[in-house]
Amino acid sequence: QVSNEARNKFNFSVLTRVDPKIEKLLLSGGHVAGYVLDPDLRRWERKAVQGPIFVVSREEEPKYMFVILNRLSVETLVEFITHDMLLESTDEYVMYQNQDGVVNGLWFENDKCKNMFTKLLKKLIEKKKADPSPTPYVYKRKKRNTLPIDTEEGSPEAEQTVSQEPVPDTNQQHQNGEVKTPLSKQELQQMLLQLVQNPSYIDMVYNSYIEQFNS
Repeated sequence: QVSNEARNKFNFSVLTRVDPKIEKLLLSGGHVAGYVLDPDLRRWERKAVQGPIFVVSREEEPKYMFVILNRLSVETLVEFITHDMLLESTDEYVMYQNQDGVVNGLWFENDKCKNMFTKLLKKLIEKKKADPSPTPYVYKRKKRNTLPIDTEEGSPEAEQTVSQEPVPDTNQQHQNGEVKTPLSKQELQQMLLQLVQNPSYIDMVYNSYIEQFNS
């Protein structure tokens, strides 16, 4: 069995291939699935992003970011943690608005990992607010051919196999391909009520709408 130290060391080596400027692994946040909010259709769309998520610090600005080593493609998802990033956690998933004004959702299989991820990101956002230091940066995505080592179940670094579909994925079910399944009226009503009763969700959608309207 691989020790946590050896596992973290190997995962760090994988991450530095994505970005050689990474200096420290701050958190291994377990297994996630990615979603994006369509502001026109007002619904969540499944992204081709699924895999282990890591929060890291870099030698230079942007100082902090999180990385998803995508198991659905060779493209790695990278999001920089900035002073103006909007972040909200619900019982099922984490919503955030990035620098492009796009509202994204992350579903965590492990609630402990989700809570640790949210707590750390809120701390880093506050830290960036004290010293924004905005630096123009163009990230060049790299392809990879190495996957991280899975970690022990129940640990903060756990990477687990997804056993069910994330809550935001209300209109699709992916199992050996993409199969669309319709919602019942009650399921749709419950989903919409949960969303519109969340003030942070409304703020994020409204901000995204205003940016789309003004663009």
